Amino acid sequence: QLLCAYGAQRKDLLSSSPTDVRAWVLETSRWSTPLHHLDILTPIRVRQLLVGGADVHASDGSGDGAPTPLGLARALLARDPAHEGASLVVAAAAPWSRENHALFPAHVRARAAELLRLGQLLVREARFAGEEVALLDVWPLVMAHALSRSMSPS
Repeated sequence: QLLCAYGAQRKDLLSSSPTDVRAWVLETSRWSTPLHHLDILTPIRVRQLLVGGADVHASDGSGDGAPTPLGLARALLARDPAHEGASLVVAAAAPWSRENHALFPAHVRARAAELLRLGQLLVREARFAGEEVALLDVWPLVMAHALSRSMSPS
């Protein structure tokens, strides 16, 4: 399992592996990213993958119910509510917030910092006089709509 999580070719594991390993390889044949293996990854590794831009919605492209890391994380949490790696994936899949900011790729976090500065500049505008607190209260919601894990670096 760990070999596949770090990119080993599944076909290489089929020929000379014990029956239970071959069964697992076939059962997980639609897992297409390291993040699909979150049940055996450490929380540190899951966090590294998420910050590195891993797609929580990744699938093998076939559609028809192909597993995604997010779907696997939700299923894993149903069995083990304390699973840290699965909790990280679910948190990373949520819209941007202060709470999950650290799980986003670096370019998204940088954009969040820019938007935060923009919000600070806007509250200093004369047209928002008397509404500064309201603008600052709503600004995180604006940011959540403007930021996503799938943003391309610019």
